[in-house]
This record gives sequence, structure tokens and C-alpha cells, in this order.
Amino acid sequence: MEAGTKARIAIRPRKLQVVDSQASALQGSLLLPFEVSATLFQGNDWEVVGTTPLGEMRAVTPRAPKQGAPLFVGIHPEDCRLLLS
Repeated sequence: MEAGTKARIAIRPRKLQVVDSQASALQGSLLLPFEVSATLFQGNDWEVVGTTPLGEMRAVTPRAPKQGAPLFVGIHPEDCRLLLS
């Protein structure tokens, strides 16, 4: 693939890490500030929707996010799939 080629990255919501500190994320993950806009309890997990500098993201996590705490979403490169435009 040549530099400058448009592409998208896909990642499953369950693979996104919602964390409150860099130390909580998997080593090697890209961390983005995450502002939660909605949460929904779905039996065993929480669906969390929020905004990042890259746009809106949806994550599925076993724990509810801490209210009022600064949060981050962690993206590990091994969990990403490249989609060419």
C-alpha cells in the first residue's frame, strides 16, 4: 500500500479497552481521551458510547465506567483490521 492511500481501521467493540489510566491499558495500546455519552447495561456487560478525537466509538466492557472520571479508550494494534477504501 502506498503512502497517502485512504483506509479505515475496524475493531470490534468488545476489543476496545475503556480505562481510567494508561497503566490500566494493554502495553502497546493507543490511548485516546474518551467522553462517555451513553451507557446501557446488557446483562453481563455494559455497552458504552462516547466520543474521541477520531470520532464516536462504541465499546463493550464488563464494568460500568466510573462517572465523572477522565476515561480513555485503548486500541491495541493486534485487534485492528485494515479496510482499504
